[in-house]
Amino acid sequence: MRCARALVLAQTMARACVFMGLAAAAYGQAGGTPGAFLSYGVGGRALAMGGAYYAISDDASAAYWNPAGLSQVQRKEVTTMQATLFQQTKLTYFSFAYPTKSGSTFALSMTQLASSGFEQVDLVLNPATNEPATVTPGGSFSDQQQAMGLSWGKNVTETVSFGMGVKQVTRKLGGSSDNFKTLDIGAMKSMGNAYRLGFG
Repeated sequence: MRCARALVLAQTMARACVFMGLAAAAYGQAGGTPGAFLSYGVGGRALAMGGAYYAISDDASAAYWNPAGLSQVQRKEVTTMQATLFQQTKLTYFSFAYPTKSGSTFALSMTQLASSGFEQVDLVLNPATNEPATVTPGGSFSDQQQAMGLSWGKNVTETVSFGMGVKQVTRKLGGSSDNFKTLDIGAMKSMGNAYRLGFG
């Protein structure tokens, strides 16, 4: 019986490894996901916790993690961060939270991933061989992704809070650009003094 369980467990793990490998290969060939920079994480406290911040976000960075956490902000607050991820690539975050007399808290935020210093070349192909005939330097270009957001959070009961956020995400790569919008919805449920659940 133990041998059969071990065999089933080994087969399941092998299938999971194959599936994850295929998914990683497909992701790599797809060139990434638009807006993936929004999953990098922001804030020293949240990053030190490994991103386990959805249920306890209680500062201006809640606009990033879980907009329901804005309900816990008691006064005007600013959060900023800038990190160099690798050469000439920086992740920048800024948010400003403003609690109102009605019990709601609003926040403005900006997340940006900027890379610069890429070499641009002009390539002319030989029509007969389809091989490069001439390659001339064309200067440099940059890749900039940015999300501007407006978020809101409020306690709806003594133990439940709710929040929403909209983001305008833009990307500029060389001379081209595109944009899209996102909607974040989050909730928090207090389970007494020791526990809190976060949904989002």
